[in-house]
Amino acid sequence: MFTMGLSMGQVFVPTQAAAFATISPEATGKASTMFNAARQVGGAIGVALLTTAIVLIGATHLVAGHEVANLSAYRITFLIAAAFCLAGIAPALTIHDEDAAATIPSRRFHPHWPAHAIARVWHHPAARPDDQAAA
Repeated sequence: MFTMGLSMGQVFVPTQAAAFATISPEATGKASTMFNAARQVGGAIGVALLTTAIVLIGATHLVAGHEVANLSAYRITFLIAAAFCLAGIAPALTIHDEDAAATIPSRRFHPHWPAHAIARVWHHPAARPDDQAAA
């Protein structure tokens, strides 16, 4: 459980930071709602799939006339969960910082810029006023 909690912190925070890299301050509330809803729905679907695997295999079985937990069902379910985790690691390892850097806008802004100019910078890195002045 400790490892799972540590791993979740190492996955969710960078994922949310990357997802919000190009979101304007005005859209942050909506983006946060969508991100958290998707995370909660994904967790619910994961629990439902793993519970279905346990039920299909059989959570209990009879041993010497007594009903006991079927540990094989839980082992297989944990292997299924591990397979999903490993399947998610492979695509994550293909993302390199250099590839993502081009898609992340610069957050350089001047304190005297109005809020709409800052939002424009976050959405369109090429539309920064300092770049237009240099052109």
